[in-house]
Amino acid sequence: MQKPFENYIKNFKEKDAESFMFDQPERFTLFERIKEGPEVFLARDDHGQWYFMSYFTSSKLTGLKWARQSATPSYVEKDVKLPLVELLREEGLKAANSGFDKAFAHVGAFTSRISDVGAHIQARLANVDGEDDPTVVTNIHFIKNLFKGLETRYVAGAETYSFATVTENEEYFKDVHLNSNAFLYLLYFVYFTNYRIVPSKQMVPRLLGNLWASKQALNCHFNSSLFVSESLDRKA
Repeated sequence: MQKPFENYIKNFKEKDAESFMFDQPERFTLFERIKEGPEVFLARDDHGQWYFMSYFTSSKLTGLKWARQSATPSYVEKDVKLPLVELLREEGLKAANSGFDKAFAHVGAFTSRISDVGAHIQARLANVDGEDDPTVVTNIHFIKNLFKGLETRYVAGAETYSFATVTENEEYFKDVHLNSNAFLYLLYFVYFTNYRIVPSKQMVPRLLGNLWASKQALNCHFNSSLFVSESLDRKA
């Protein structure tokens, strides 16, 4: 986003990052709201770029698609709700759009069984596509882990400034993903996208960097042995 006004920043206080979060303490300065208002967070990276972070929920793919719009497209129907556009307006902020009218996105989805969520749906979650959007890329790339027999997948979007976490581990989803990793991994992602560096020394973030690189059209610097590629299981 564009740098917020000082009067707006006064509504926030700096939040100490835990020592394991970033490879260097100055990578990000984090801010949390101290006055009443929507649950939003601010971050500033070591290049002076500001980020506005919030979250929305939807039971429909199309709802996720519209939730990440940071500007109102000319083709959208009048009755379609654009929650991020409205939130930015309420907060008095402007998106730093540079030829792109959508926000970076990290989609989180909990399911009782990942095997019930086909690759075509995982692709739409990672790309933040609606039900009626065309399918361009016909496979997904992901890394996964198993904890107590429950699977979590991190799925890369294909040139969409987005990715997804899909998990059948309810404890992880509620206690770790929603409370920490949803935003932390998104910060890693925007930093990687902007500066080609994953600002972490931890294993999973570095594997995520390799995964994200694998879905960039002009990037051939990745290790294909460190992620899984799966074809879409039906016409999507």
